[in-house]
Amino acid sequence: MGKPIQLKSYTVSGSHLTGYLPVDQQVYWALNRPICHSGQSLIVPAAFTFENLSVVGASIDWGKIVNPKISPELSGFCVIESQKPHILSLAQLNQGQFNRLSKQQTSVFQQDLLVFQGKPIPISQASAINLWRALVIFSDRFEVVENDIKMRRDEFQMALLKLGAQQAIYLDMGTWSEGAYFSSQNRVVKIGKMRKNTHKQSNWLVFH
Repeated sequence: MGKPIQLKSYTVSGSHLTGYLPVDQQVYWALNRPICHSGQSLIVPAAFTFENLSVVGASIDWGKIVNPKISPELSGFCVIESQKPHILSLAQLNQGQFNRLSKQQTSVFQQDLLVFQGKPIPISQASAINLWRALVIFSDRFEVVENDIKMRRDEFQMALLKLGAQQAIYLDMGTWSEGAYFSSQNRVVKIGKMRKNTHKQSNWLVFH
């Protein structure tokens, strides 16, 4: 039996953010639509999805290569080893290293870096985005963090840095933003303000 997600409430420079903290939990990447319950306490979209419903960017599912082509347009990778997440930059994982990860029962997806080694990273398409969600690595934990009111990319990044973020990678939002968590009141709570493309989503990050 899993544990409910611990909700964290952050206020940074007058802006409110919500954190979803896994308590003694692990993380995996899913290609089949998961169901949120006590044993899968947080489900959020992860990598982008193409119009043909395939995963954007290089990806590996439990050692099986899903998309072998590394996208130069996405600046980072989420690498899940031993069911713990790590964030790497595009420069840290070349094609040969990516192929070797597939032999280690690892999961990998590509996304835009927001914070890397304690510094904000530019995103080319960020001007159209004002609702953000990220997988964030701190010195002592990892959690998913999102803003509750509209923010520019640089504002969200600075808020994450003030919270102590060492690494952060974007998670698909916009009209793909629907997720869910299992609350301490033993109920499933949907998150994500725009859900038009929920039915097209191809992949998810899951805490269990």
